[in-house]
Amino acid sequence: LDLFVQSSDYEGTPNAVLEAMAFENPIVATAAGGTAEIARDGQEAWIVPCGDAAGLEAALRAALADPARARRRADAARRRVEGDLSFQARMARVETIYEELVATFPPVASGRRVPASEMRP
Repeated sequence: LDLFVQSSDYEGTPNAVLEAMAFENPIVATAAGGTAEIARDGQEAWIVPCGDAAGLEAALRAALADPARARRRADAARRRVEGDLSFQARMARVETIYEELVATFPPVASGRRVPASEMRP
C-alpha cells in the first residue's frame, strides 16, 4: 500500500495534497494550513494536529493496518478533487462572490469610478 504523508508544521494550500487526492493515494497529514479543509479527517484522509508525532504514527499505522479503509478514503479524495475542488467548481464560487459584490455595490450612473472608501451597501 502506497501512502502520501505530509508532516508539515506550516502549509498554505498544499498542492501536493491535491495531487495525492487526484492520484488516489491514501493521505496521512498534519492539519497545517489549509490541509484539513482540503482533505477532511475521517473522510478523505487521516489528519492529525501539527507537531503530534505520536498521532502521526498512529494514523500511519491505522492506514497501513486497514488497506480497504485507506482505499475508500483515497476514492473519496479523488471524487472530492474532481467535484468540490475542481477548477470549474472553484471558478463558480468566485463568480458567485463577484455577483454578490455587484448586487451589493451597483454601478454608479455617472460612470465615474467610486473609491472603495465611498462604497456603502
